[in-house]
Amino acid sequence: MWRATGGGPVDRHGPPPPDPETKKRRQKTHTFDRKTDAKNALKAIQFKVTEGTYVAPSKTTVTEILDSYLKGATRGKRRNTKRNYEHALRCVREQLGARVAQTVSKDDVEDLVDFTLTSGRKRGGKPGTWLSGRSVNLTLGRLRAAFELAVREGKLVRNVVALVDNVSYQQRERETWTQAEVRAFLGTIEGTRLEVAWRLSLYGLRRGEVLGLRWQDVNLKER
Repeated sequence: MWRATGGGPVDRHGPPPPDPETKKRRQKTHTFDRKTDAKNALKAIQFKVTEGTYVAPSKTTVTEILDSYLKGATRGKRRNTKRNYEHALRCVREQLGARVAQTVSKDDVEDLVDFTLTSGRKRGGKPGTWLSGRSVNLTLGRLRAAFELAVREGKLVRNVVALVDNVSYQQRERETWTQAEVRAFLGTIEGTRLEVAWRLSLYGLRRGEVLGLRWQDVNLKER
């Protein structure tokens, strides 16, 4: 048996840190049946190190990849935006979070997509039912960005999520109320606690805009 021994983990950012417990330089050892195979493997690793493309074996999990991505992606964002980022990746954490990121394949991501299309719902409907194509594509987009960051940081060799296509879906056509339906609705909400909020919604304001509206933003003279 022949062994090829080299320092590790070596990445594109400089020499590896010592082992936190032994304080010694870390090394990776690979065993081969033939001396020629060991030499070839060592040369291949040395070439990648020289080119800056070598990624050392790592036990970094998918959850850790996601946490690192979210730390930067949500910095300075509003609380609701951060919550939406987290929610988009919830299924990923449940299905792949404990996996070593370097072992995740394209097929694993395809299986994740199949799961979200059949059983991925947790909120906004009956738990365990399918998610919309838009929601699935949003999850894929966030996951692609997280893996791409890991590639740039030297934690992954390539972004396998980029190999997975977005799901195709038809955008549901929106129907608008008729004048008669609007009048009927106004009659129903008249005198209720949320009448003002509902009326503002009819003017086209979104929920967050209605809730955040201040008196100094209201002009009662010019309608």
